[in-house]
Amino acid sequence: MRKRSQLGAVFALMGAATASLPATIPLRANQLGVPIEQLTPAVPSLFFGLFLGIGLTPFISKSLTTTNHVRISIAMQTHGVLGIGVLNSQQLFIASSLIIGLGFGQLEVLITSIARVESAQVGNLLTRLGIYLAASAFLTPIAIIGFDLLEASHYINIAIAVVSIYVGGVFQTDQIYPQSKNFLVLKLANRKVYLLLLTTAFYVGAETILAGWSAVLFSENISKNLVSAPLGTSIFWAGMTLGRVVGTFTSSKNFSTKASAILWSSGLSLSLALLSQINEGGSRGAFLFLLVLAIFFAGPCYGFIIGLAVILYEESLAIKSATLFVLVGALGGVLIPALAQIFLGSESKDVTLGAAVAAALSTVFLIVSFREKESTAPQS
Repeated sequence: MRKRSQLGAVFALMGAATASLPATIPLRANQLGVPIEQLTPAVPSLFFGLFLGIGLTPFISKSLTTTNHVRISIAMQTHGVLGIGVLNSQQLFIASSLIIGLGFGQLEVLITSIARVESAQVGNLLTRLGIYLAASAFLTPIAIIGFDLLEASHYINIAIAVVSIYVGGVFQTDQIYPQSKNFLVLKLANRKVYLLLLTTAFYVGAETILAGWSAVLFSENISKNLVSAPLGTSIFWAGMTLGRVVGTFTSSKNFSTKASAILWSSGLSLSLALLSQINEGGSRGAFLFLLVLAIFFAGPCYGFIIGLAVILYEESLAIKSATLFVLVGALGGVLIPALAQIFLGSESKDVTLGAAVAAALSTVFLIVSFREKESTAPQS
């Protein structure tokens, strides 16, 4: 396999792994004979693993070659995927989700680092690689439905594992040294940076609820047929991809980055606020429309926020500052869904309200950040 093909294959595996978790929550809850709410803690568990994986990667890389580190991370992600598909315990399901996140987080740092070395136009390469992830994440829930109709839903997990073994076995790359001590950039931060960190945490928290509860929201509010529940996850990835494409086009043609960020973030907040007010048993069409609309508006928000944050630092600190925001985002993905379940409840209507509150706070912090002067931008 050529190097870029290998990178694309790894990104595709990452998409399949992360999509397989939310897509299977309703099905696995039914198979295990437990309420759906007992498996939804797997969502913040996944992001806690992601947070740990990103943070630990620079330290683990000191004692491993990059090739072996990628292979071990793929194996770790694979064990998690198998766990959520075949283990007969809600506790093991949640633990397996953490293992998926741990492998995913390491792969995200490693493959991004390899891409920076592989191409001078790293942004374009990562965008192309992102297509593999999005396409795989879109198709995996559909495959789950197909296997479930054959009464063999766990075979999709086995299929992902088989492909992972092959990709890991043939993967080869040059040695890469990821940068560590990303939190040191906080010493150079001004108030605007801290506001954007809060913006990131609350945004990712809202997006995590949309992604993690995608199949649950679909099964409880649109179709009561559990077989079709994974379609909710496919809808999520289709809406996110469309939002990113449209957001990129409009920001480059008609709006400034500032106007685009506020427009899309406000759209997400409003859509989620309206969605959270639809009572159980309400119009399925209205719920589906607002859900898709919220996902669509969520699509480009993360890219806009990270872009606004990175330009506050000198070019030499761009990598470290971006990694810091990714880490804080992952932390938001852990805390916001967990807090929503603790204080509001575990039902889909409860966590949807939590997502609406998080999105609103994200928008507020974003708008306030624009009032801060940029003349005090952090310097090295």
